[in-house]
Amino acid sequence: MGDRHLRAPREEPARRAHHALPPRRHDAPEGQGVMRRSLHFVPGGQERMIAKALTLPADGLILDLEDAVPPSLKPATRPIVRRWLETLDFGGRERWVRMNPIFTEHAIPDLEETITARPDGYLVPKPRSAADVRQVAQALERLEEKHGIPFGSTRLILIATETPRGLLNIGEVAAASPRITALSWGIEDLGAAMGLPRVRDESGRYLDIPRHARVMCAVAASAEVINQEFTPSKADAEDALALIAAFEEHARKGAGAFAWKGQMMDQPHLTRAQKIAERARQAGVI
Repeated sequence: MGDRHLRAPREEPARRAHHALPPRRHDAPEGQGVMRRSLHFVPGGQERMIAKALTLPADGLILDLEDAVPPSLKPATRPIVRRWLETLDFGGRERWVRMNPIFTEHAIPDLEETITARPDGYLVPKPRSAADVRQVAQALERLEEKHGIPFGSTRLILIATETPRGLLNIGEVAAASPRITALSWGIEDLGAAMGLPRVRDESGRYLDIPRHARVMCAVAASAEVINQEFTPSKADAEDALALIAAFEEHARKGAGAFAWKGQMMDQPHLTRAQKIAERARQAGVI
């Protein structure tokens, strides 16, 4: 992810007299810039994972409070992430927190709990419009003022393609706040939102999303072929059911993300599996 500055037409109106400070790692020497070639996700609350992450050569760490943490464990995980930010030596790495989407009940508590530990910024998932981004920025403005943090110093990276609406509104989303320092993209959540059975082929390459669109036909003989193409196979349905069961098992252990068949699984994979299973039931496959 590059350090791409996308400025809004004007600063947030409540604080025009203030000037945003350039982002700088909390433990970086004066005059040292930020190199952002690689950012590594760390599931919030997983002590073994953060210990391992601190040995990796990543330029920054993203402490994940969203998909990696089951909803029931989010309140207990926030203080752990704050403690990590306050006490661990990040070795000059950037320190980011992936908050929950602003339209959920978890977002503001994520910010309130962790802002005092002065992360470099927040990874904002699933922004649907400029209004979502501005809501995050306004919450940060209030919290920076409350805790004596320089206005504008808390930056944002947006995962701008995780919902169909956000993808269509990407221009306004990208220009919604001067806090935005980079954009990222997420195909797994987008695929789950669209009900796509998969977003990669067997080799790991991304598939073309248009091939998953529904098809209307004018030739009677085409209907059977189309229905077959867009109906989950029995193997896909059974795979989805197995993944759902694996999520339930790991949730009982307090894990929202886990390795399954050689790949990391988190919330969008569960959403997709549930939709595949439901479609298979509707079609009588299972």
